[in-house]
Amino acid sequence: MIILKSLKGAKVLLVLSALAVFGSTPASASPLNPGSTITLRSASEPDDGHLLAQTNFTFTSASFTGTLTSKVWENDESNPWGGLTFTYKLANNNTDCRESLGLFALRGFEDLLTDINYSGSGIAPRTVRRSTDGNQITFGFFNRHGDETLFPGDTSAWLVIQTGCTDWGLNQLVGLDSLEVIAPAFTPVAVPEPTATALVIASSLVFFATNLRRARP
Repeated sequence: MIILKSLKGAKVLLVLSALAVFGSTPASASPLNPGSTITLRSASEPDDGHLLAQTNFTFTSASFTGTLTSKVWENDESNPWGGLTFTYKLANNNTDCRESLGLFALRGFEDLLTDINYSGSGIAPRTVRRSTDGNQITFGFFNRHGDETLFPGDTSAWLVIQTGCTDWGLNQLVGLDSLEVIAPAFTPVAVPEPTATALVIASSLVFFATNLRRARP
C-alpha cells in the first residue's frame, strides 16, 4: 500500500534517530531500522542493476492528480544487503497551485533490512522514516522549516529502497490525503486486489519483465 498525504502548510518536527546497524555495512550505506528517521543523501543507485519490471500509472482523486513510476531491480552492486532494489518517482500533476505534497509512504517492508537514498534529478525528500513495526516507509518532502516541497508540476527524484528480500509483488492501493485510489507499485510484499475495479486496472498496466537491458533509474 502507498500513502500520500498533504499537510497543507503544517509544521513538522522530525527527530533524527541513532541507527543500530545489523552487521557491517559499507560506509556509504544509509540503513533505516524500524522506528528510525534519517536525513537522505544523493547516491548513484542502483549500480549496474538488472531491471526486472517497471510500471507507470497516472491516478486521480477529488483532490490530487499524479503519476507514479515504480521499478524493481536485481544484481544491484551498490545494495549492501544483496537483495532486490525498488525505485520510485512521483509526479505532482495538479493544476491547483495549493495542492503541494508533503508525505509519500509505502508499505510491505516488514522484517526486512533496508537502505534508503535518492538518485537523479527532481525534488528530493529531506527525510525518511520507518514505522516501529518496520512495515511502512515514509518519505518527507519538506524544507527545514516544515513547508512542503513537491509542488504542482514538480517531479521527485528517484526514491531508492535497497533490501535483502528476493521476492516482489504489486501493491494496489494509494492513499491521497484521507482517500484511497488505485495506483499500483512494486514492493517486496504484494497486497491482493481489493475490488473488481482493481483487477481491471491492474490488468491494463504495461510493465517489462525479465531479459530487459540493464539500465539506471
